[in-house]
Amino acid sequence: MNDWAKMMREDQGPSPDGSGQEYWMAPQLPYAVRQRIEIAFEVLSHLPLEQPVAVVSDVGKTIALNAPLVRLLGGASTDLLGRQWSSVMPGWPDRSRSFRREGEQVFEEHLGRPDGEKIWVRVSLGPIAERGEPRAMAYLLFISKPDVETIDHDEVRRLRKSPQLPADLQTDSA
Repeated sequence: MNDWAKMMREDQGPSPDGSGQEYWMAPQLPYAVRQRIEIAFEVLSHLPLEQPVAVVSDVGKTIALNAPLVRLLGGASTDLLGRQWSSVMPGWPDRSRSFRREGEQVFEEHLGRPDGEKIWVRVSLGPIAERGEPRAMAYLLFISKPDVETIDHDEVRRLRKSPQLPADLQTDSA
C-alpha cells in the first residue's frame, strides 16, 4: 500500500472493500470545506438511495468522493483522490470556467472509467464557499445517469461533434 493510501485510511477510516467506510476526503482541507463535505456525506448516508458524489477543488483536484462514485467508475478511491477531475471528466476544464459562486448548475457530460468505457451522466453542481469569499473554494457534484426524457438534446447535439462523446450517443436520434 502506498503512503497516500495509508494516509487516507488513517484519516478517514476503512475503505469500501467491506470494512464500512463510505467516503474519503483529502487531508488538510480548510475547516469550512471539510465541515460542509462531512455534513453532505453524513446526510447522504441516511438516505435510501445510492448517490455518487465527488467534491472538486477550485483548481480541479478531486478532494472527496464516496463509495457509490467509486463503484460507478470501477476504480479505487485512492486512485481518484488528489487527481485532476479532468482525468475522469475530460470536459471539466471547459465547463469549470463558466461556474458561478452561487447557485446550482446542471449539465450532462461523460465520465471515463479506467477500462476506457465512457458513461454519460447528469451532474448537479453546487459551489462550496466561505462567507465573504468572492469565489467558490470547491464544487459538490451529484452524479446520476440521465433518463432519456431529461437529456438536454441541444447539449448532446453540440457534443456530438466532440470525438470524446460515447459512440452509442452519436447514433441516437435527438
